[in-house]
Amino acid sequence: MARSINMLLMLVGCVILATAVLAEDSVSKKIEMQFFEHDGRDVLVFECMDKELCPAVESTMNTGQGHIYNNKVTATYDPESEQMGTVSGLYFATYPKKVTEVSSVKVGDTSLILRGRWSLDTQGNDLPQQELAIVGGTKGYAGAYGTLKYTKGKKTEAFLNSRFHDLSLSTTNYHNT
Repeated sequence: MARSINMLLMLVGCVILATAVLAEDSVSKKIEMQFFEHDGRDVLVFECMDKELCPAVESTMNTGQGHIYNNKVTATYDPESEQMGTVSGLYFATYPKKVTEVSSVKVGDTSLILRGRWSLDTQGNDLPQQELAIVGGTKGYAGAYGTLKYTKGKKTEAFLNSRFHDLSLSTTNYHNT
């Protein structure tokens, strides 16, 4: 008797899990976007004054420093091509050679919100490949989740490839209305 109750409970649990997975797939849509980010000018906005707490290291960025940026986004590697939007945000050094970033990719009036850890090489330069989490969005991308992969280009550009799910429960895409 107890064994049959356990089996029944396990079966009900599997059905509930399968229903949740099917429900998420039915209300979310998979989206992939590719574009190029072109380096702009980063601005130092804060710095740790306690040198014991934030020791200097041989790097272009020390622990406790924070910068803001606003970079151009285009559909091609050419920085002179038509601007589609911007990548902007704040990043700050939490450890030597480790940066925490909070940023957004804005195209038109819709944005993807990004968050993650950014790594630097021994000279303080970006590693050739990085990944940030997509943790939300605005307008038609509200509820988005997924990843944005960064691949460093030959000059000042970077190729960005984002794959994400849009969890809007409504079928209305606000930036198309």
